[in-house]
Amino acid sequence: MPKSRLFYIRDENSDYLFLVNTGAQISVIPAKPNMLTRKTDYTLQAANGSSIQTYGETSLTLNLGFKRSFPWVFTIAQVRTPILGADFLAHFNLSVNMSSLSLEDKTTNITRKGITSIYTSTCISATVPEANGMQDLLQNILKLQHHSGIQKPFVTMLSTTLILRAHPRIHLHGD
Repeated sequence: MPKSRLFYIRDENSDYLFLVNTGAQISVIPAKPNMLTRKTDYTLQAANGSSIQTYGETSLTLNLGFKRSFPWVFTIAQVRTPILGADFLAHFNLSVNMSSLSLEDKTTNITRKGITSIYTSTCISATVPEANGMQDLLQNILKLQHHSGIQKPFVTMLSTTLILRAHPRIHLHGD
C-alpha cells in the first residue's frame, strides 16, 4: 500500500483534526445528528463521483498554532472528517509541503508538522443540483462538441450558471 501523502492539522479551539486537502475545492465540517433534518439543495461530489449531502454553513474561528486566528464559513456536509480545502488554504496564504507533510503560514513564516492520515486519497468538489437539468445540458453540449471534432472544449460551471466556450467555433450548414 502506498504511503499516504494526506495529513491532518489540529484546531486548538475545537480539538478537530482537519484533513489538509488541496484536492478539495471547499472546506467542510461533518454534520452532527441534529443537523440531518436541514438538507440543502446544494450537493458536493466525492472523488469517486458519489454525491455528498450538505446541511448549510457554519462559522468557526480556528487556532492552528500559527499565532493568528482563522475565521471561516464552513459547509456542513455528510463527511467523516473536517477538511481544510483549497479555498481556505489560498485565502489565508497557507502552503502545503507534501514532502514533509507540513503546513506553512506564509504570513507568519511558521510551519506546523501534520499528523499523517491513514487514507491515500480524497477529493471533494462543488456540483450543480441534478434537479435543475444543468448537468444534462452540459452532457449534451459536450457530446455535440465531441462529435464536431473539437479537441479541447473549455467549460466552466459557476453555481447554477453555465459559461461555455469552445474553440474552434462550430459552423452549421447555411451559416
